[in-house]
Amino acid sequence: MTRLGNGMKIKVHLHDHVGGKIIRFGYYEPDEVRMVQRLLGPGMTFVDIGAHVGQYTLVGSEQVGETGAVHAFEPDPETYCWLRSNIERNGLRNVTTNQMALAAEPGTLQLYISKISDIGSNSLREPLRFSGQVHEVTCIPLDEYVQQHGIERVHLIKMDVEGAEYAVFEGANGLLARPDHPILMVEFEETRQKAFDFSCGELAAELEGFDYVLFIIEDGERIPHRPRPDLYSYNVMAMPSDRVDEVREIIRG
Repeated sequence: MTRLGNGMKIKVHLHDHVGGKIIRFGYYEPDEVRMVQRLLGPGMTFVDIGAHVGQYTLVGSEQVGETGAVHAFEPDPETYCWLRSNIERNGLRNVTTNQMALAAEPGTLQLYISKISDIGSNSLREPLRFSGQVHEVTCIPLDEYVQQHGIERVHLIKMDVEGAEYAVFEGANGLLARPDHPILMVEFEETRQKAFDFSCGELAAELEGFDYVLFIIEDGERIPHRPRPDLYSYNVMAMPSDRVDEVREIIRG
């Protein structure tokens, strides 16, 4: 067990890529963690899709406070147990966990488990470091989940689902089309998109169709997004076009 940069306790896999970064630096993706901390505040609702062992879930829980809510999704049974244990050891009461995947339609799908060195690469398509394990997982569209739980508004979504992003968006068309649609932080990875017969360019176009402005944070600067198939993976911030100036000030803060 180790601690996040905010002092919260977190149990990680010692030999996992993400876990190793947390042990060494306090956070995995520290720039993105700072973005989440700045964008979330008391009373907000945060959705963590592909929650892993819970780094962003824990950070989000602290930021939204007792009047806010976090909804975390992690379909892998073992990783989900680690997520639950990290929530419990910090005494968090504003987190709802879901051992399921988000998709375009309700049903079940096959989840392919990566080797322990990279459990963050578990995917609905076979990963590069496939362990040979496959689990059947329950799936639900995000729109359906939001309706079932009576969620009035989602303020921020973090998504890391190893190529299944397009399907998640298909199941969230209602949420994305709302005037108060959420800010998104989405992993883009060309190789994983191709495994689902999509591309990062198509993923970007889908979001822009919902009136989002896309950019990346590089060396503390906000840079307009363009598809980067040369990069292994990178995170994209998608901001509602009518909130770009507001969010720019939050980022600078």
